[in-house]
Amino acid sequence: MARKNLKAAALPVAPVSPPSTPAPPRRKRYAAWIVAAVGVAVTASVTLYVKSTVEEAARQEFTARCDDIRKSIADRMDAHAAILLSGAALCRASDRVTRDEWRAFTQYQKVEQRLPGIQGIGFALLIPPAALPGHLEAIRAEGFPQYTVRPAGDRDVYSSIIYLEPFSDRNLRAFGY
Repeated sequence: MARKNLKAAALPVAPVSPPSTPAPPRRKRYAAWIVAAVGVAVTASVTLYVKSTVEEAARQEFTARCDDIRKSIADRMDAHAAILLSGAALCRASDRVTRDEWRAFTQYQKVEQRLPGIQGIGFALLIPPAALPGHLEAIRAEGFPQYTVRPAGDRDVYSSIIYLEPFSDRNLRAFGY
């Protein structure tokens, strides 16, 4: 029985609340903010550096491609000019260039291999209005009875493509234009 009395005589125990965490000192809070601010600043700096590096590389690549395209166009234009100059030289060196001579000249140029994409090499003649009837008669006498200068109508000076090689397919539509 003595045991029962001991239990009854024990003092009641108050509930224990968990220990409260003390507020961090101000300097620890400031240190956390400083670390966060430095992290954001470093991230922003690295981002701006990478962005400027990528933009500069893209600008250099764009400039290089533009230079390549510009050079390709200039080279192609030089090749076209060389053909035109050689055609002009042929006309200057001859009293009268015939259709067969023009064909031989254009075949010798080997345009299909050297400058793919050129549809043809032609020669257009300037015709004063007074010479138009004689011009029409001469070309028709070469075997082109339907030949006419296009577009129709009166003008101060006429021009007509009379030689064009290859003289086939869609190039035929330009004959007389």
